[in-house]
Amino acid sequence: MGKWGWLIGIVVIGMVLAIVVDQIEKPTEDEGQLFYPEFAAKLANLSGVAIRSAGGKVNLSQVDGSWQVSDRHGYPVDFKRLSSLLVGLADAKKRERKTSNPGNHTKLGVTPEAGHVITVSTPEGSLELIIGNASTNGTGTFVRLASEDQVWLIDAMLSVSSNPADWLATQLIRLPEADIQSIDLTVKNEATYRVIRDDQGELSLEALPEGRALRYSTVLVTLATAVAQLSVSDVALHDPDRWRAPSEAVYTLADGRELRLQTAAIADQYWLRVEMQNDIEDNSGTPISPSPVVAATTTEAFDYQIAQRTFEDLNQSLESLLEPLESE
Repeated sequence: MGKWGWLIGIVVIGMVLAIVVDQIEKPTEDEGQLFYPEFAAKLANLSGVAIRSAGGKVNLSQVDGSWQVSDRHGYPVDFKRLSSLLVGLADAKKRERKTSNPGNHTKLGVTPEAGHVITVSTPEGSLELIIGNASTNGTGTFVRLASEDQVWLIDAMLSVSSNPADWLATQLIRLPEADIQSIDLTVKNEATYRVIRDDQGELSLEALPEGRALRYSTVLVTLATAVAQLSVSDVALHDPDRWRAPSEAVYTLADGRELRLQTAAIADQYWLRVEMQNDIEDNSGTPISPSPVVAATTTEAFDYQIAQRTFEDLNQSLESLLEPLESE
């Protein structure tokens, strides 16, 4: 290698070392302190949180004391996830001072194009910060205030998404399996069949076809468990066109109410429609209070997108529950 080659090599090594040195630990009196000390005081007065990235954006708004996903027509927010993010930011401590060179921001994910920009709003104003990559050794996350070049490694591992569906309160129905007394199922283009809870408290077919047996003893359980902890993956405003030829399952509960679920598969998407009977009377004519097993997020204003597996569990044909015929 000629002398120019050696010189170029030395220059390149020097540049690399400069970048590395700029990002390694530089102890300061700030380390160990809260990343943003004033943030905790803002939590009680938040009016909105906006998150944007190269992959999309989401706006979360507090309306009359309840958090909503504005991009999903005011559907309730998964408050546990939102609280985890906000409290994580409020409690986050500075672990290491990193680069203040804007040229190095992209590799740490703390640019609007590479990271997640979070705007937290209060009546007094807003705060904007950028959440970058997790550290390679899993000890924290790179962050910086949008108004500053200085990057910090904080001690919190933050879960951030700009996809509105990721912020939905996905728990739709909470229904103990034992509360289900009967299920009437009409799978699309097939005859209705009925599942009942027998005298032993087990689920059984009301009319088992002559000469046939269940595929296995617990095959009917999935019809109940599919709805017992039913979650959604996304929501949309109700569209009657989705429901021209649905399948249907009617669950009769221990208190006498009916939970009616309609399902439809459209263009590789799986949809659910929920109707819950809330106003019934006992034998004396006294109104029975609403059942607590259906989540407050359930509303007929929405159609719910569900996982393929959930759709399949709710759409089991009678034949799929029976032991195959010998000729099969």
